[in-house]
Amino acid sequence: MTNVLLHILKSLPLWGRFGGGLLLLLFVCTIASAEGLPVGYIPASVKDFALKWVVEGGKNNVEITFTAPTEMMNSRDYSKAPLTAPITKIEIMRSAAMDDGFQVIGTLENPTAGEALKWVDKDVAFGTYDYMAQVYVGDAMDWANAEPIVVGELPADLKPGEFTATTDPSDPYCVILEVTLPSTNSLGEPLKMPITKVEFGEMSGMSFLPEVFYTEDAEEVLVPGTKLQYVVEKASNGNHTFSVAVYTAAGSNYPAMSSLFIGKDQPGRVQNIQAKVTDDGIVVTWEAPIEGLNGGDMGNLSAITYTVKRGADQYDESAVVIAKDIKEFSVTDKTTFTEESKFVYIITAKSPYGEGYPTCSNQIVVGPASTLPFSENFDVPLDQWGNTTTKHSTWVKESNGYFCAWQIGQNTYANDKEVKPHSGKGLLYAFYSPWGNLNQWDSFTSGTIDFSAAESPLLTFWLYDWQQGGSPVSLKVQTSTDGTKFATAETINIGNATEDGWHEVTVALPALKNAAKGKIRFLTEAIGTGGVPVAIDDILIEGNATGIKTVRNEAHTMQNYYNLAGQRVSKDAKGLIIKNGKKFIR
Repeated sequence: MTNVLLHILKSLPLWGRFGGGLLLLLFVCTIASAEGLPVGYIPASVKDFALKWVVEGGKNNVEITFTAPTEMMNSRDYSKAPLTAPITKIEIMRSAAMDDGFQVIGTLENPTAGEALKWVDKDVAFGTYDYMAQVYVGDAMDWANAEPIVVGELPADLKPGEFTATTDPSDPYCVILEVTLPSTNSLGEPLKMPITKVEFGEMSGMSFLPEVFYTEDAEEVLVPGTKLQYVVEKASNGNHTFSVAVYTAAGSNYPAMSSLFIGKDQPGRVQNIQAKVTDDGIVVTWEAPIEGLNGGDMGNLSAITYTVKRGADQYDESAVVIAKDIKEFSVTDKTTFTEESKFVYIITAKSPYGEGYPTCSNQIVVGPASTLPFSENFDVPLDQWGNTTTKHSTWVKESNGYFCAWQIGQNTYANDKEVKPHSGKGLLYAFYSPWGNLNQWDSFTSGTIDFSAAESPLLTFWLYDWQQGGSPVSLKVQTSTDGTKFATAETINIGNATEDGWHEVTVALPALKNAAKGKIRFLTEAIGTGGVPVAIDDILIEGNATGIKTVRNEAHTMQNYYNLAGQRVSKDAKGLIIKNGKKFIR
């Protein structure tokens, strides 16, 4: 059975040997006990496997040297031990480059372990070859491959600028390909072998190799260091990537590429977009594209028209159209905004030859502060894939890390559990890896809110928390009246909930009482090892709450005392006090 399986293995192509063949080999070595080798062991592969091209008497030879192994290897765990049986033979095999089959070209019978060995493969044709050495102890075998060897000289790869594709000034659909033939070989030495042919091609479809459309093989014109041209007539409109490969009898260099756009090109990106708030509205100005989208000729610039939209970014499919197909280079947006809004203007150029890519202006923040009650539930659909975003556009994310942890989504995951929104379609979450080392803070800050009529402002939101017994992540609810300095109104240590799930949190905001402008901020601080996500949903800010409606749990509120106006008070305060959601008189 062992001999039959080895016969099958030796008939496999190279890829088969390294794929299924390897599994077959391990199977053979596991069940067979070669002469003197323990069950499951095979000889180790040869060492110091090297190849050298030598010319003798006008013939190409390849000198193959290596050292016979002195060890055997366990085919299960690859551990090694001294070889306990004599080597039966070492077979030397050869395969031409890009071929998937090896042929035995020589056999060394009964070599001594550790012996330095040499084999000469004589009168080899020019080309690139792979060599393999197979070591046998009885029927147990292992192999090794040497680095491929080039017999002869390969032309050096072309440098940038040594192959160009340009259009004829008198005919934009006529392409001139020009190559400077290499004068050195792949080792950087002067090229001695003659150049036998030059192949011109073009990349097509999903192919990894160019399709050859012309071969020049007249040796008298293929002089190293000279220029060679080929003209492509009546090229089609669009992007083209042409190639060239230079050959000797030993093979070719790596194909060089040159790309260009042929014919009339669609417009490129609009230039220098500026949006500015004026008494008449928001004035948006721009300049025409300076080149085609693919670097080609855009034709008559006066035929280009522009569409202007207002949205969150250039990918906002719900962006509002301000002007469509205009030829002017400015537009005034006179929209009246009922609350503070943040957006950009997106401009796209279009011509008879197609439409360019959208380009964005600077960001604009305009409009009055948001009024109370202020609510946010992250349910606003953003695109056709169902992504969600915020109802109010002025939220801002910041972080001291490479990426802000705060994200808006349809769900998140932690502790092998999916966290879905408390209500609606979306939620806000800050994800911290349960296996990472944390040293990061992340903030999610509202836009400006008008608290001028708020006598007892109160924030209510739903927090998904865990009962895992602590986490190196904390959540701070903070407030600011100038947008720069924030004070902490509440700190929640994540992971100390009475049970996993959504918990309603109520936080008094006395610092924002009667503030003309105020902001709230959710600040997460992750310091330590192994965190969990913080998930928030259904945010509500009221200006004149009559009392604390509910509290989260004992672990997070045991030190918090409130009066009937929802304001936090000291634990020694007198009167009707609310603690842990219950009223009592002190």
